[in-house]
Amino acid sequence: MHRQQQRKGYAKAAKKGSQSKSKASQGRRSKSKSGGMGEIKRDPKLDAALDKYMNLLVKAVEPTEIKPQKLTQLQLEEYEAKAKEYSRKKMEQHRAMQKDLNDKIRLKAAACNALPEGFLREHAWTEDRTLFSPKRRMPVATPSIQGYAENKLAADEAAVISNVGLGKR
Repeated sequence: MHRQQQRKGYAKAAKKGSQSKSKASQGRRSKSKSGGMGEIKRDPKLDAALDKYMNLLVKAVEPTEIKPQKLTQLQLEEYEAKAKEYSRKKMEQHRAMQKDLNDKIRLKAAACNALPEGFLREHAWTEDRTLFSPKRRMPVATPSIQGYAENKLAADEAAVISNVGLGKR
């Protein structure tokens, strides 16, 4: 309890404008005409843009009111049948994907076990946890232009180093 009172006291002292004990900082403050760090000039266009952006964010997060629909019993039964059919098909796709994955795992294990005893089989069973190269390229249908990727990478690195291209997107 005593510590909480002390903390409150410190906070009040800071709000009242108590000066720091450092003589260097007191000297700087006394030279200032406004008594502080100075007045910050605000740009009204920037304030308006910020207010517009904040209003847009608040509007996006605001819950919208959904009006209840009057549905007949026939429509409800139709929607329920469609939902069940959709769920059935999605579960069928999920099971097919799981079966395919299990088949691949089973075939991989069979292939590894078919290898001769020793180093080759042990090496086949060890997991490869090396990272992919960050400069790998996606396969494309057309051949690549010689030197294009290297020139583009060099230009991008030069832009980052010189801070030229950071604001442009």
